[in-house]
Amino acid sequence: MDLEIKDTKLYGLLPALKSQNIDIIVGGMKPIEERKKSANFTDVYYNGETLY
Repeated sequence: MDLEIKDTKLYGLLPALKSQNIDIIVGGMKPIEERKKSANFTDVYYNGETLY
């Protein structure tokens, strides 16, 4: 397995995951209820201020 890191805008992450263009999302995405409908989330490991 090879690791490929893709720089993707926040609004494109869930569509890319759903279309299998990416396998995981690692970054500052809070598990809000609307997003939980589209993806599985792990336990929150960092709570920071969201700017968007």
